Amino acid sequence: MRAFRYCFILLSVLISGCYFFGQKGVLDKNRYLIVKLEIDDRVILSPQELANKAKREGGKIDEGKKNSYDKFAQSQSSRLDSINADFEQLKSINDDYDDESHETPLDELASITLVSTMEFDRAQDVIYGRVGCNDYTAKFFWQDNTRIVISGAASTRKVCSPKEVTDFQDSFIKNFDGIYVITQIKNNRGFVLNNGRLRIYIHQ
Repeated sequence: MRAFRYCFILLSVLISGCYFFGQKGVLDKNRYLIVKLEIDDRVILSPQELANKAKREGGKIDEGKKNSYDKFAQSQSSRLDSINADFEQLKSINDDYDDESHETPLDELASITLVSTMEFDRAQDVIYGRVGCNDYTAKFFWQDNTRIVISGAASTRKVCSPKEVTDFQDSFIKNFDGIYVITQIKNNRGFVLNNGRLRIYIHQ
């Protein structure tokens, strides 16, 4: 009888230990870099990934400018005597400047030095870090080994530039609250946090 009681106590301790271990979740580190967001079928790169992508494509900038200039010169040579064509060209240029969707030049993106992070304070159940040019914080707890609940997301309110950085941080903060399923990316290249609408890609 005594042996049975000891076995029962030992089994209870083991089960409890596994439960509390599971509540630590699948994320094995305290600090991660945010790679990108996916929301509403859009991919939004973090500031550091924007910079990396722009640097990779940097070699194409000069060639692109040359090609654009050649096309412009050819176009102009055939329209020198057309006042209406000149007017339409000026109108088109003006529309380009007024267009809010105008993309930031690659050299400006390549100069971004901001780094977006996600850090876990497991003692206080707080997530915090940098997103865009602002600091953010939120509360969290584990539902089980692969599900995390995040709530109360808040951030500082600095004005960031370029607009791609602002888009990234606004999309992140506005949609950060939620229940996330966490899956590991193949080849141990990071994790994806998915709350059904927002997917956050992180790595060490």
